[in-house]
Formats: sequence, C-alpha cells, structure tokens
Amino acid sequence: MAGIQEELFELIHTLSVSEKRYFKVFAAGNKATDINYVALFDALCELDRYEESALIDKLLGKNKSSRGKKTGENLNQDMHYLYRVLLQAMRQYNHGSFAHIQIRDMICDSIFLRDRGLYKQAEKRIIKAKELSKKFHNYIALLDLNRIERTLIWSLEGTNEADKIASLISEKEHIMEVLDEEMAYEDLYAIVSNAVNRQNLFISNDERTIELVNKINALFSQKKPEQLSAFARLRRYQIGLLHKIAENQVEESHIYANQLLEWWENHPALKQEELFRYQISLTKVISFLFLNQEFEKTIGLIQRIRERNSTTANGKALIFRFIIVQELFYYLNSGNIDKAQNMLPMIEEGIRIYPLSLKRKMAIIYNAAMAAFFAEDYSYCETWLLRLIVHSDSSIREDLVRKAFLLRVILLEAKADRQEKAIRAARKYFRKSDPGSKAPKPDSKKESLETTILNLITKVMTAPPVVREKEEAVRKLLNYLNGLASNPQSRRLGGLDEFTLWCQSKLKGQSLRKVLEEASPK
Repeated sequence: MAGIQEELFELIHTLSVSEKRYFKVFAAGNKATDINYVALFDALCELDRYEESALIDKLLGKNKSSRGKKTGENLNQDMHYLYRVLLQAMRQYNHGSFAHIQIRDMICDSIFLRDRGLYKQAEKRIIKAKELSKKFHNYIALLDLNRIERTLIWSLEGTNEADKIASLISEKEHIMEVLDEEMAYEDLYAIVSNAVNRQNLFISNDERTIELVNKINALFSQKKPEQLSAFARLRRYQIGLLHKIAENQVEESHIYANQLLEWWENHPALKQEELFRYQISLTKVISFLFLNQEFEKTIGLIQRIRERNSTTANGKALIFRFIIVQELFYYLNSGNIDKAQNMLPMIEEGIRIYPLSLKRKMAIIYNAAMAAFFAEDYSYCETWLLRLIVHSDSSIREDLVRKAFLLRVILLEAKADRQEKAIRAARKYFRKSDPGSKAPKPDSKKESLETTILNLITKVMTAPPVVREKEEAVRKLLNYLNGLASNPQSRRLGGLDEFTLWCQSKLKGQSLRKVLEEASPK
C-alpha cells in the first residue's frame, strides 16, 4: 500500500464517530454526480487494513448499479477526490474549536469582501482576525492581514492615507522583528533536537559540540527571556532543557523545566490550541524527572494531562495516547509490572473508541505488548504482536513490525511447531522489507541486521540442552545487541531493551519480571 490509498485509509481511521457522521451530512449537501464517494468512504471505514480487492468487493456490494462495471478502474482518481472533500469537511467541522482555522477563514472572508467592493465589511473582518491572531501569538497571520489591509487604504472613506501607511509600516516592522526572533529560535531548536536525538552530540567535547554550544550561547545572550516574544521564549526554555539534560547538568535542567511548565501555565488558551506542542513539552520534562528519580513529580505531570478535558475528538485521542505512552513508560521503567499490566484493558478500550492514526495506534499496541511480555503473559503478548504483524504490507512503523516478528519467535519458545512457522514468516518478511534487496544487484551474502538477530535467536532456541552451549548462544546474541547500540543502522529497529533483558534473564536464570525490577532505578 502506498500513495493516496495509504494516506486516505490513515486519515479516515483517525476520525471519530461524530466526525464520520458529520462528513456524511456534509457529503449529502455536496454530492458529486460522477462517483458515490460516500460509498467509498463507508467501504474504507469497514476495512481493518487496506486491500484493494476487498475494497472493490465492498463497493460492488454497496453500489448495486455498479455490478458488471469496472468499479476499480478510476479508484485512484476517486480516492484523490474523496481525500480533498474529507479535508474540506473536517476544516468546517473543527472551525469553532481552533483559532488558526477561524483566523484563516476570516482572512479568506476579508479578501472575498474586498473583491466584491465591500471595503468596510472587509475591514471589520481584518480587525477581528487581528484581535484573535494577537491573542494566540499568530504573527504569520498578522503579516498576511497587514498586507491585505494595505489594499484597502485608498478605498475606505474617511481614511488618512499617510497616517494609515505609516501605521501599517510600523506594525509590519514589529511583526517582522518578532518573526525573525521566533524563527531564529525555531532554527536552533531543530538543530539542538537533532543533535541530541540523532547525532548524540554533547556526549564528548568535540568540535561539533563546541560549535553548537557557541550557537546556543550567542542567541541566548542577545536578549533576556522576558524580552522575547511568547513562542521564542517557549523555544528558549525547550532548547535550554535539551542542552542541559544532554550535558547532565541537573540543577540547570531543573530551572529550565520549571520555566517551561510556568510558560504553559501562563498561556492556558494555548494548551488547547497547541495541545500537541504542550504534550511534547511535558514529555521532555517527564523524561528528565524520571531519569533524575523524581517519581512523585513524574506521575504528577502525567496526571495533569489525564485531568485535561479536550473539546475535540482529536484532543481526547491525543490525551489518551499521551497517558498510555507516558504512564506505561513510567511503570515499565520503574519495574512496576502489575500496574503496567492493569492498564491493558484501558488500552484495549481506548484504541477501539478513540480516533488514532495507524502510526500512533501501532506504537500503543507495541507498548501494550511490552507490558504483557514483561508480565510473562506470552499468549496475550502474541495477540498484541499479531495486531502489528497484520500490517506487514504497509510501510507504516516498519521498525515495530520488525521487532514484532522477532519477539514472536521468542514467545513461542515452548511451542516448537508454531515457532518454526514464526521463524519462516519472519525470514520472508525481512527478505521482502530489506532495503538492500531492492538494489540493482542485491548482495545475497549480506544479511540485514534483523536477519542476523533472528539467526542468533534461532541458535539460542536450537542449542543443545547443555548449559555451557546454551549460555554461549545467548551471550553471542547479547553481545551483538549491545554492539548495535552505537550503530546508526540500528535506529531502524528503535530500542532493543526488551531483547537484551530477555538475554539477561536467560543468563541469570531469572524471570523477566525479576530482571526488569533489578534493572529499574530504585
């Protein structure tokens, strides 16, 4: 699955029940004559995963008049059309919930009214849009409104043209100053985030690290935080927190974490408008507090999000996802397996009722599988893993699908026949998904890292029942996994802690639960 099929399928499965209902009402008033896109929408809603043949069968069942016709002939074109109409409907549905949508619509209104010669009405929309833009610190919209307002200077009666021009130029200069400042901090935030999360800078005092630290200091020295615009100040606190955590400067990290939380408390309206950014901020603070073993504060911040009441279906889904990911992370990493396991029914219910993209849903499913894995409920763990493996034809979260194939082999240790089938299925998937297999001259001797891990796991499973030989096979796997930690290629698999902890449980002769508890901070 690729292209518009994947994008449309994903989009539809992020919609809530009320959003789907609204779309049907919207579609009824905008019905096209060339395709019945409501039937296409319904058919896609009914699919658990995208299969064109299954989709066409459903369409034939819904459109009795289409029997005998080439239903799939224009399917790609129909999907493009449905995608556009669906986005249009969702913009209208969410109009009252988000300021940025209201501002954009008022900008469009002002242009329409101006073009119809209704200059006073256009001015009123501009004034109202400016008020909302200032409230939500939307300086990009303010710049657009400034430009539109200039076109009215000579059309509005009673305007002092010279004064108006001077006022708009002064306003523009302020807007540009704020935007330059915001984007300077946005640039630095992107660079620092990448340096910390992808390049592992700040670990050693090398030339690149020194250069980046100098960039941070140079920008920070230009103004004090209280002199910055709102979003520039937010990014400053986020940059400072990332930097100081990476350098393991606990006291200064605390300062930035507190400043970051205080910023959000001082901008309550933005918690709804910018819920995604709010959660990103809290996620970093929670990670810092957990690593610093401040467990009460960690769970307190998670509780802040749990108590939020979003007015939108997507907001409720974001809150659910945040709670699941952060709370499960907290319980698993603190070795509290029972509490992690107790969350599984809530996760089952949540992924059923909340509109989540497939990408986000798959991440939650894998986290749930981890809870079952460390609780050593292997049957339930396999159920979760199979929910990932069913999407092996998709390009979405291939890293989790790869790990699901590998972990399932481990789960079936006591079921040799089923394990052999799982090994064959994993080999087939790795051959198909290995980037090297798509090269003009694939190297059959060069294994993918997943295949190497699978082979090492298989050797553990097939090792003679002699303690020394079994341990040697486990150690080879563990050494390989440890070596991958510093290998950039291993990023395609994400973290591998579940596999290394399983190896340790084998070597120590302890349960997974016990090994995880011992490895957790006290």
